Amino acid sequence: MLLVQPVDHMLFEPSRRYGLIACGLVLAGIAACKGSRQEPTALTTAGAGGASSTTAAGSAAPSGGAGARATSAAGSGGSSVVATAGQTGAAGASSDTDDAGTSQPPTNNDPVLSGPFTAAELESQHCAPSRPGFAYRAGRGSNAATAAKPAEGALAPIPCATNTDVGSTESTLGITKDGNVFFAPAFKNEGVGLLRSADFGASWQFVEPKLENGSSHGRMQPYVYVDPTTDRIFFATTASAAPIAMYSGGFDLSISSDAGKTFTSSNLASDTFDWIKIFAGPPRTSTTQNYPNIVYASAPSPISTPIPIVSLVGLAPQYQSIYRSLDGGHSWERAATPSLLASDVPGCAASNEWVIYGAGAVDESGTAYLVVRRCRKLAVAVSSDEGSTWNLHEIPGVTLPPFDTSNLLQIVANPNLLVTEQLAVDGAGAVYLAWIDAEGGLRFAYSRDAAQTWSTPVTVAAPEVTDVRYAGLATRGSGVLAIAYYGSTDGVKYNGYVTETSNAFDEEPLFMSVVLNDPADPLFPWGFEVGYLGVTNGSDLHEIIQAKYAPNGDLWVSLVKDMCESATTTRCHWDTAAHAGSPYQGVVGRMIHGVSSRWSEAHAADPDRFKTTCEQSPDNEQQCDAIASGENICEELASCVCTSCACSILDCKKDSHCDAVRQCATKNNCRGIDCILSCQDVALEAGELMTTRALGVANCLTAHECPASCPPF
Repeated sequence: MLLVQPVDHMLFEPSRRYGLIACGLVLAGIAACKGSRQEPTALTTAGAGGASSTTAAGSAAPSGGAGARATSAAGSGGSSVVATAGQTGAAGASSDTDDAGTSQPPTNNDPVLSGPFTAAELESQHCAPSRPGFAYRAGRGSNAATAAKPAEGALAPIPCATNTDVGSTESTLGITKDGNVFFAPAFKNEGVGLLRSADFGASWQFVEPKLENGSSHGRMQPYVYVDPTTDRIFFATTASAAPIAMYSGGFDLSISSDAGKTFTSSNLASDTFDWIKIFAGPPRTSTTQNYPNIVYASAPSPISTPIPIVSLVGLAPQYQSIYRSLDGGHSWERAATPSLLASDVPGCAASNEWVIYGAGAVDESGTAYLVVRRCRKLAVAVSSDEGSTWNLHEIPGVTLPPFDTSNLLQIVANPNLLVTEQLAVDGAGAVYLAWIDAEGGLRFAYSRDAAQTWSTPVTVAAPEVTDVRYAGLATRGSGVLAIAYYGSTDGVKYNGYVTETSNAFDEEPLFMSVVLNDPADPLFPWGFEVGYLGVTNGSDLHEIIQAKYAPNGDLWVSLVKDMCESATTTRCHWDTAAHAGSPYQGVVGRMIHGVSSRWSEAHAADPDRFKTTCEQSPDNEQQCDAIASGENICEELASCVCTSCACSILDCKKDSHCDAVRQCATKNNCRGIDCILSCQDVALEAGELMTTRALGVANCLTAHECPASCPPF
């Protein structure tokens, strides 16, 4: 986000200096790179695939981290080749043609690598040159993006993804100037902490900050922030892991100024315990103490979400508690408490709507920004006095998905009600914002006047993506930005996507995109599981995706992979007992620029992809009647259901878990949200996708005004 170290803003610039390694142009295939590679220190790490691995001195993995790409040395598996002159065009410098590219993606045996890594190094970093990026133009307004050709000679990026073999949730990350990548949280049976990689993700070391009393951090509401100016690490978690009614005490905050070797710990924001965001930037008028930046912490008080289950224990959001620190996080003062009451939002249509703050950033003048959901509007809060007062600027024409506190099912089905890590500010003061609107589209807009006026939003998800979950945005220069998100082409399987442009200010920016993980191994194979169904049982929640640029221009993304088919730790595909009871595995994604000289083809979305194959017919109605008769559904309701909603019933009947939830609803004479508690055990076993599908039958009943005087489906 803001204040990354200055870099050349050309997306595919291969000629850079990293540490002692100076690389010039490559002529006639002869590398003009000079310098020596430092030997990495051996360390035991959390290796991918379940085994602990050791990076030994002399291995292919460089020691400089994400900020110091390596050239190949003799005997290291082949010569490293940097791009030749004429191959440094960014995605933004496109040709005039917009038709889909026809080049075929390279195979593993295709010698097309032209970046600073050898094939062996890329393999050790869990990268996939055989799946290069594809290009497309953003769609204007709500129009879908369209496939496009990149500029002649432009280099396609390649994706990398590391399965960490460590439990995680709500993952975030930070990167130091020398390229150490910190990923959080890391759940291990011995404690809660972070993962650190100094070799481009080839290996990861567990780092556990201890609190002042010697105990480990809790696992609720984790957040890590690395100040890119100072490399100081801030790691926060909710101070108590007790049930909701017992939450108190703010956040445990651990701080390190030596790359995680040592930490100091303290308590922060005692009036909060939920949804914290930490960010930093230069002061406007204050004199800081032994630290160059003001550090901000923002969290709702006393809780973020006004849902009935939480309200039962007397908790509901009241105000956003915004703190600042002038001494690098060692002491804090509360700067402001803007309201979180929907009743305080002019024009808000429902008193049970939602006001919630997301990520923050600070520009080089010291102006601070926070993204805010204000009922169904999206706004940016701006402070020119170091957080004491905030002016709200709504983005015109934005309509967010509705939030209904009386319908938990709606929240389970649509996690995009949140605003998360979707705001960034560049060094020139431009503000960038991404969001998912009421139609489910991933949109982007920018402001070049401190959020007062905004560009016309464009649609930026890859053309073949038909469903999006969450968005994380990062920038590294004027008009250069990347958006990470979970995307699906079938509404069931979700993968990690990154899309990037270097000409964000164009009317129809050209984006390059990669799928970070192997699509054959989705991050969410069984629907997008957030953990809401199991929240009262202490289930881990997953509500964040975050993107950050490294100083060398690589784009890193924090992700998780769902390891359990249910909403709890049953029907799992790893040993949850060996992974601190977590249903999620931490995954770290990365996009490398200027590595492959070939591009994949961007595919247009199929408009009929989600068209139902079931239609109301006498045969379907007859099958529905047989189900209703077998379950003793009264004739009045059965007639309405099977005349109007037969397909919903039959589709649910195909899956045993969906059908179990539906039958539980029938047995308990409940509908929709009322079934969440009475059928919780069955719903947890079924998982969010099937529970949503089963209870979604109620939406059809309500829409057709079917009677509720006898047991419903």
